[in-house]
Amino acid sequence: MIIPLINPIDQPQNRFVRCIVWTICKVWGRGVMFLFGYYIVREKGELNEKAKIIICGPHSSSIDMFFCLYKFAPSFAVAEFLTRNPFLKHLAKITNCLVIDRKQSGSSEQFVHDLKRRVNFIDEQGRQFPRVVVFPEGATGNGRSLNYFHTGAFLPGEPIQVCILKYIDDLNWTQWSVRNWVFHFSTIMCQLSNRLEVTYLPLYYPSVAEIEHPKLFAYNVKYAMAMKAQLTCTDLRYQDREEYEQCRKEIIRLGFKVPQPKSAEEQFRNAKQPLISVDPDSIDEKRAIFHSTHSLPSPQILKLIEAPQREKPPPNY
Repeated sequence: MIIPLINPIDQPQNRFVRCIVWTICKVWGRGVMFLFGYYIVREKGELNEKAKIIICGPHSSSIDMFFCLYKFAPSFAVAEFLTRNPFLKHLAKITNCLVIDRKQSGSSEQFVHDLKRRVNFIDEQGRQFPRVVVFPEGATGNGRSLNYFHTGAFLPGEPIQVCILKYIDDLNWTQWSVRNWVFHFSTIMCQLSNRLEVTYLPLYYPSVAEIEHPKLFAYNVKYAMAMKAQLTCTDLRYQDREEYEQCRKEIIRLGFKVPQPKSAEEQFRNAKQPLISVDPDSIDEKRAIFHSTHSLPSPQILKLIEAPQREKPPPNY
């Protein structure tokens, strides 16, 4: 009924469509969470309604998406394969999602261009795009660490709302990294009750140095999240997980036990000392912001952060 009223994905929807979308997202997102045993979601802190970009992490479960639908009714930065789903492709269009193809070069540049355009966009009729939720890790992990943060969401240099998602499970069944959909949802439903704790940090206003160096901005936000949630930091990426999954399947096919990935040693490389001192408790109650304690990092630190990713040797099992 409303499909003829839907604008293209790069144009904001009218108020009637947005109202319907908001209602569907609220009911559907909370209903799915209730079905999977998330009867109560504990929230700490306050969500700043002025934030245009919301950074969520650690990204470890499909429940992350349903919570964000219920709480924010936002646009998402989504992987290209989701737009091939018969149902999700219409949801992506109606919520003005930003699509990223992780295997196609140039996709990230288009994402950044679209994100910058949407942040402060207002058309002639006063319509705006919904807030954008970004999982900067770009892939799911084990929920116990924060993986490499891609800088796309930090390039606009806009204030950011940080949202920390923490699953408090008796068994590690919520996390989804190399599991399939059926196994993932089946194991979640094996527990009668599941718990999710959400922490909102005060609005993060980037410093001049962070605006000029998006990798520094991403690193500071990542480490502030890690300190607040007591998580470790890693430099693992989506490609590392794909490489590990290929090796895992080959090892299983040959009849051997699956070892830990060779790059697992990187999980604790940054766990003890950050490159830049970050104090997430340095909060100005009047302005409701938190910031890095060093406004201008040393050239050595910037050089290290801006350095290209080193070439990794092939796995040796």
